[in-house]
Amino acid sequence: MAMISAVGCPDLKAPSGGWVRRDGDSLTVGCGETKHHLVCRGSEWIGTYENCTNGELIINKLHF
Repeated sequence: MAMISAVGCPDLKAPSGGWVRRDGDSLTVGCGETKHHLVCRGSEWIGTYENCTNGELIINKLHF
């Protein structure tokens, strides 16, 4: 029996009012003019991004 395991990071859902653009192991998350860049290491995204709900700035910290 062969074992199969996924490699890489999952796709992230765009924050409310924002957008996500993925290019391989790089991810850009945006809210209006603001952009944040994340990098996939193994199976986890490294970096931070904004949640642009109701104009509030909420920083989402991913693995460091």
